[in-house]
Amino acid sequence: MDNQNVSWLPHLKGAVPTAGYGNRLSTYLIALEAWRRGIGVTFFALDNIQNKLLIRYSLKNNNSEHIFDSSNGDLTSEEANFISENKDVTKEYLSTAKVPVPEGKRFAPTTENVEIINYAATLGYPVVIKPRSEKTGKGVFANISNERSFKEILLHVRNELNYKDVIVEKHIKGEEYRILMIKGEILGAVNRVPANIIGDGVSSVEELITQKNDSKKKNPNLSKNLIDIDKEVLKLIEDEGYELNSILDKGKRLFLRNKSNISMGGDPIDVTEKLTPEIKEIAIKAFNAIPNLAFCGLDMIISPSGNTGTVIEINTKPALGPHVFPVDGYARDVISPIVDYYFPETRNVERSTLYFDFNQVISPLKKRLAKEVIVRPISAGKLYAKEFIISGEVKNSKYKNWIKRQVLQNGCHGFIKDSKGDKIILVVAGNSQNDIDNLKTNFHQNPDNTIVNEVIENEYSGNIKVGFQIKSLPKTKIINRLEEKLNSEIRKKKNYEQKLKDEKKEKEKAKIKLLEYKSLLVEVRNQNKKIIEEKNIIQSKYHSLRRSRSWRYTKPIRSVLKFIDIKR
Repeated sequence: MDNQNVSWLPHLKGAVPTAGYGNRLSTYLIALEAWRRGIGVTFFALDNIQNKLLIRYSLKNNNSEHIFDSSNGDLTSEEANFISENKDVTKEYLSTAKVPVPEGKRFAPTTENVEIINYAATLGYPVVIKPRSEKTGKGVFANISNERSFKEILLHVRNELNYKDVIVEKHIKGEEYRILMIKGEILGAVNRVPANIIGDGVSSVEELITQKNDSKKKNPNLSKNLIDIDKEVLKLIEDEGYELNSILDKGKRLFLRNKSNISMGGDPIDVTEKLTPEIKEIAIKAFNAIPNLAFCGLDMIISPSGNTGTVIEINTKPALGPHVFPVDGYARDVISPIVDYYFPETRNVERSTLYFDFNQVISPLKKRLAKEVIVRPISAGKLYAKEFIISGEVKNSKYKNWIKRQVLQNGCHGFIKDSKGDKIILVVAGNSQNDIDNLKTNFHQNPDNTIVNEVIENEYSGNIKVGFQIKSLPKTKIINRLEEKLNSEIRKKKNYEQKLKDEKKEKEKAKIKLLEYKSLLVEVRNQNKKIIEEKNIIQSKYHSLRRSRSWRYTKPIRSVLKFIDIKR
């Protein structure tokens, strides 16, 4: 990220497996917090007509059980879910409660485009167009500044993206905040900044994008939301007078997207402390306007003064990652209050420092080998952990496997990895100090006659994956460079393929226009042919008349009539 001074929550450091990154991050964070408190966790797959992999999970403690879909638990009513999923209905409830909302109107699929265009003109530009029911910013276009652009975007949204049911609103100037709330209490707020890069005076625009993406990969919330160099990005770079190989001045920020969505490469910045009393009041009022709402992410456009805001959306399944893993500001523990709300009896339970392998847990569901996976429960509470630096002839696999068996037989957890020289590092965690001490006495008494020269013992406070791992050596710099080069080539290939697709679309459009022109030309030719045929018929009749006897016999009369003025 641009700011490397963000301190993430200690109890989550190194505790989020890659399978928990991205879209499933909220699922994993809530399940992990509950599991660490001793609450039972079960993941299951839902049957559906499209045969998509829909993973849900249940949390159970004693006689209390709740079902979750990502961050959305069953204490939010179906009514509240329906209201939030339909933006026009949300606005009705908010307006009734005197909550500021953008001026706008919904247009049904049967509405003609001309009616929508006329309405946008009455609102006055700039305007916003968005689908009535859609998430993650798909189909949303903001700050449309003129009628020509609006017509193009309207056709794109309704015809190409196939969002027939749309809402048109007045564009509100200001910063967009996502405010996370539970039962009217504000848990955190982030400002979602559109995808951007900051110059260092040395790197090109393309290199800065690569560097930004590399930093995103290290963030569990952003690792799958990289900045793709697509048509929109290239246009914005060009509009600012740059190219991919241009050097960006030090400190110069270049925005690469118009929309602030994190899924499109945006950056979440914690702004919880910046919320004014007026903004908090509007947020609480908006939350209370939706009946039986338990938890939500509320989107608000904040005025430049920061003293007023306009609510644009309420989401009952908001992403938690932006608050837990921001790129700037403070990381917020928004997970604990959610588990507290659903299981208040566990509020004061000390969480374990273990975490489970999310990849392994959901693998049977992903492979369609099972419809339900129960995560083996653990005892909540503090674990006793130690780090042992063992030196000698200890880097052989037999000794490491022997250590692994000893750790697991004693009901402990941990990992072992190679260190510099003749050393290995062993980290072990158990429920009591005795568990650790019993293991320590065995280090020298292995059955393979491995020579152990010295054992140094240190305290360990990090998070440990359940079970035991024999960690392999880290990748070398050469492998990393090769991977970076490969990723760069993949990106270039994607850009080239996108360029080909765009050119193909343009060719298809040109082909359609050419066919239209050919059709019009054939029609004009047919009309000309018809006119010529009619002309020839008339001329033939005229010449026949001139050759007739009646024409010759009436010639004297016609000559006299020239000089006679007949009045009626």
